[in-house]
Amino acid sequence: MEAQVLDSVLTATGLTPVLLDIGCSGPALPIWQPIKQYSYLIGYDPDDRDIDRGFGEGFRQAALVQAAVCDNDRDQTMRIVLTAHPSCSSHLYPNDPVLAHYCFHEFFEVKREVQVRATSLNRTLEELRLPQIDWIKVDAQGCDLRILRNLHQDAFDRLVAVDTEPGFHEYYQTEDQFHVIHDYLINNGFWLAQLDHQRYARTRPDTVRYLTDLVGAPSPAALLDRLGKSPTAAEARYLRTIEHVLRLPPRPRERAMLLLFAFSVLIKLPGFAADVMLAYQSVIGKDHNSALMEQALLSLLGAPTAVSPA
Repeated sequence: MEAQVLDSVLTATGLTPVLLDIGCSGPALPIWQPIKQYSYLIGYDPDDRDIDRGFGEGFRQAALVQAAVCDNDRDQTMRIVLTAHPSCSSHLYPNDPVLAHYCFHEFFEVKREVQVRATSLNRTLEELRLPQIDWIKVDAQGCDLRILRNLHQDAFDRLVAVDTEPGFHEYYQTEDQFHVIHDYLINNGFWLAQLDHQRYARTRPDTVRYLTDLVGAPSPAALLDRLGKSPTAAEARYLRTIEHVLRLPPRPRERAMLLLFAFSVLIKLPGFAADVMLAYQSVIGKDHNSALMEQALLSLLGAPTAVSPA
């Protein structure tokens, strides 16, 4: 049902959501699949060991930038610390005293350091001639907040949704942890719309090997599910507050409200989508888009009859 509603809203409005994926090893965010045919996807990853070769498939447009995203607009290259597991590579060094307590410590073993091409979000916007980013996923292995803070204020203000995956502990030296990122986004016009978390055993690797031998498990991996798991990192999704969107200039305000409605439907928050629709009506009026949103809500909420857009 949500897919049908999104089809009608995005087809009728002609909007092309601009989606940025920082740290795009593997496929694009699953939540983006229902809107991919309407969307422009831009992905970044300097480490080509684990990039999905089907990147951007099915999107209206897609661009893969094989570069690291830095926290300033000057650097053309930056250091990347390559680790045993590609998804743990970062600009930051692993924080061994913290990692030593966890079963995944070996994933962070440093293999080598390399200099890679670097860019910034601001440079990307300029080079691709994009006026805004609508939804950004930042999984920069400890650098999420510093990347967001470097975005020019006008572009930051137009952001509608942010996904971020910070740690609850300092797994990298000087890591941007969850509580700091959360406070920054909440204080700058976002609200926490969804929250999940990654879970792993807080058990030292030597202890895992000892227990593997003790119980006769075929391998350490076979034992991990029996050791208990604790939260290690957040998978947090933020949406703009209506109050923030209403302060934007007229043209970006209308776009942001329509996309805020669509994104709310996409992540199954029709109640907030209804708030957005009513705010749209109060500021812009009851026009074709307003009727379209109302029709969409009637469909989502299982109304016995639905009106057609004016």
